[in-house]
Amino acid sequence: MATDEVGRVKRHKNIYVQDGALILGSAGVNPYVFITGLAERNMARILREDFG
Repeated sequence: MATDEVGRVKRHKNIYVQDGALILGSAGVNPYVFITGLAERNMARILREDFG
C-alpha cells in the first residue's frame, strides 16, 4: 500500500489520500457514505496526531 491505515502517503510529509482503497472487504452500505465517514474519522486522527 502507498498509504498507512488513515491515508498518510508513505515517505511524504503532509500528503494524505482518502479513497475506497482504504476499505477492506465489504462495507455493506453505499460506498460514498462509507468513504465520507472513513475520511471524517481519518481526518480527526490526522489532525490530532500530526497537527495537535
